[in-house]
Amino acid sequence: MTHGSVIVAGLITSADDSPVAIFLDGMLNARIRFVMSNTLLAEYGEALARQKLRPLHKLSDAQIETVLVEIARNAIFLNPSGAAVMAPDPGDQFLCDLLASNDDLVPITGDHRLLNDVQMKSRVLTPREYIDTVADG
Repeated sequence: MTHGSVIVAGLITSADDSPVAIFLDGMLNARIRFVMSNTLLAEYGEALARQKLRPLHKLSDAQIETVLVEIARNAIFLNPSGAAVMAPDPGDQFLCDLLASNDDLVPITGDHRLLNDVQMKSRVLTPREYIDTVADG
């Protein structure tokens, strides 16, 4: 499960060997197994459509749609259940709801609120941590 910040960062980085670029490439090419919900996919689309981000990623609406279709094509879709944990940011509650659907899910994020949250700390990884541990292991 990937937070939208990783998708955006993967698209705007100029370093092909950065963890976010490697992770996004793995998602787009089905080398990384990941889960998705309709709400999470919509969050990706909303993030990529933000006017302040468009000059950074330089994608047209059609290109954004292509990225979203490829992500959706390679994802395992789950229906979120009610979360036992409240998200540190109410805007991320859908992530906690998705996490509640399976104890084995690990969010990949660069979001400091999620990374530093006491309730989430044992479950979240940065893209670098994922690449260095899970992908290599």
